[in-house]
Amino acid sequence: MSRIPKFFRKGVKKLYNWHLEKMLRFKDSSGALIPDCKKVYYMKITDVRIRKIARDGKMKAVVSITLDDEFVVHDIKVIEGEKGLFIAMPSRRTTTGEYKDIAHPINSQTREQIQEMILNEYQRALTEEDLTEYDEEL
Repeated sequence: MSRIPKFFRKGVKKLYNWHLEKMLRFKDSSGALIPDCKKVYYMKITDVRIRKIARDGKMKAVVSITLDDEFVVHDIKVIEGEKGLFIAMPSRRTTTGEYKDIAHPINSQTREQIQEMILNEYQRALTEEDLTEYDEEL
């Protein structure tokens, strides 16, 4: 069984503490803190960057997303499957040869939201690249 790198454990712990602080910042009209079970803080994807685009092969792009302008997830892959494009979260190969996600959404709604934003940005980047190539031909 592979160990999770120390730097990643620290990053996750910092993210958890930051998330907890954000949730505890909510106060009612009297100034008392509202417990996190009554108020939920939702992270927003504030930036999507297409880092590499490949024309051939199944892997079409490598993407980074930024959450709340404070946390980045690198190496999300855009892959062309039998049913169309989808995303694969960053993963690491274990000693047994299988791949395990390093970071991933907990529920399908969040995965769909991330996938939709990434694929929209990917399509936009492809369109811009095609327009640039067209301009260079003229």
